[in-house]
Amino acid sequence: MSLFDSETNGFVVTLDAQVGDIKFPSGILFAYQYDGANKKWSSKLDSKYVSPFFNISSHQEVDYVLSIKSSKGKNVTLFTSITEINAVLSKLSPGAWVVNELAEPVVFMAANKADQLISKSLSHSSDSEIKGKLFPLSRTETGAGSYELNNTTGNKIANINVEVEYYTSLVAGASFTHADIAKQNSRILPVITDYPSPLNGIITKRYKQPSNKLFDELNKTHPGLITSVKTSTNSRNMNNACGQLKSALKSKIYDINKTDVLLVMYEVLSNSRYVDNGNNLSRINQCVNRFDLANLETMNLTLASPVYITLALLNEFSGYLRTPNSNQGTVDNLATVFKNRVTFVSNVDYFNGVDDRLIDKQELFDQIGKIGANRAGRYHFEDGKNIIYYNHHGALDKFYKIILNNSGSPDNRVHMVKIDYATESELSESDKQSLRRVSEFASESVVKPFPPLDK
Repeated sequence: MSLFDSETNGFVVTLDAQVGDIKFPSGILFAYQYDGANKKWSSKLDSKYVSPFFNISSHQEVDYVLSIKSSKGKNVTLFTSITEINAVLSKLSPGAWVVNELAEPVVFMAANKADQLISKSLSHSSDSEIKGKLFPLSRTETGAGSYELNNTTGNKIANINVEVEYYTSLVAGASFTHADIAKQNSRILPVITDYPSPLNGIITKRYKQPSNKLFDELNKTHPGLITSVKTSTNSRNMNNACGQLKSALKSKIYDINKTDVLLVMYEVLSNSRYVDNGNNLSRINQCVNRFDLANLETMNLTLASPVYITLALLNEFSGYLRTPNSNQGTVDNLATVFKNRVTFVSNVDYFNGVDDRLIDKQELFDQIGKIGANRAGRYHFEDGKNIIYYNHHGALDKFYKIILNNSGSPDNRVHMVKIDYATESELSESDKQSLRRVSEFASESVVKPFPPLDK
C-alpha cells in the first residue's frame, strides 16, 4: 500500500517495547503530515525516545515492535496530538527511579493513555510492522536493531536504531553501550568522587501519589529498620537488621540493582554506631562481606570509622605545604583523612596540564609536595570545605588557597582537592601581613609561580 495515496493525511512510526510483563508507552519516532492548504508534506522527527530505567538482571529480554500507523481523517492535527502524547511520556522520563512493583501502575496507566491518544489520531495500522528482540546481557548478540525508513520511491527518510543504554547505578557513574558490556569479564563499578546519597537521591513512584525519596519510602514500608541498623552495637542485631534491609531493597517492590544496594548499605553503615565504634566488619557479613568491601574499595569508598579534620591536622598539613622534604614523615597520618582516589583541580599557573582529574593519594601528595610555600595557614571553613591560604618565597604578595573538600562524605574523608588564587576580599590585612613574613626555612618549592601583577 502507498503511504502517500490520495486518502492518507498523515502517518507515524511508533516503537512499542516490553520487558517481561511490563509494556512501556508507545514512543513516536517519526511523523509525516499532509498540509492541504500548501499541498505539501511536513515531517517531525524525534531524535531520541528513551524509556524509564529497568533492572536488567530482572528482565533478560526486551521485545519491541516498530510499526507504521496512518490516518485518513482530513481534520486530524497530527503534530498537536504528538505534543499531547509527549506530555504523557514526559512523566516517565528517565531519572533516579526504576520500574518496580510500586511504579508498574504508573507505567501501565501512561501506556494506556498514550495508546488512546494514538488510536484517536491514527485510524489505520499498515502492514509495515517489524518485531524484534534485544538480549541485553548476551555477548553474541549485537545489542541493537537498525532499520531504514524509505518512501515509496526508495528514498531514505530516516534511520532508526533500537538499543539498550546501560547504567551501573541510578545515582552514580556514566552510561555504557552493549559493546562496553560485552567485552567486560567482571562487574562494572562506578568510581565515586562525590558521594551521591542513594537514600535521598533514588526516588520511588506510586500511582496518583507524589514521588518519594527512597529513605522516606523505606521508613514508611519498614518503619524503624534503618534506625535499627544505625543504632545496633552487636553483630547479631546488625546482621538481622541488615538482612532485612537488603531483602527489602532487592525485592520486586524496589528492584534496586546490586551496586545501588551496596551504596545504600554503605551510607547506612557509615553512620552506624557499630562502624563508629571500630567493630570488626567480618562479623556482620549479612551487612557487607569481603567481596562487598572489595567492591567498595574499587568505587573509592572505605567503610571505616569516620575521620575528623582537626586544627592540629591542618597545622600538620600546612607544615607539609611549607617544607615537604623535612615533613615526609607526616604523609601517612595526613593521608588517613583522604579518599583512596581524589579529584585534583587546579586553576593556578604552575599546575597547568595536571588539573581536574582523579588521582591516588600518593600522586596527590607528590603534587602538593611541589609547592614549598613561604607561609601557610589563616584557615577558613565553609560548607565542608577546609581552606588553607599560602604564598611563595619569590612572590610574597600573591596569595593562593588549597581547598580540602569533604562535603557530603559520610565518613568525612576528603574527596576533592582544589588549588586556586585567593581573591582580595578573602583575606584580612592582618592575614596578609602574617603570610608576607619571610619564612625562616629555605624554599623547597619546585614550581615557578608567576610574579604578582603590579597594582
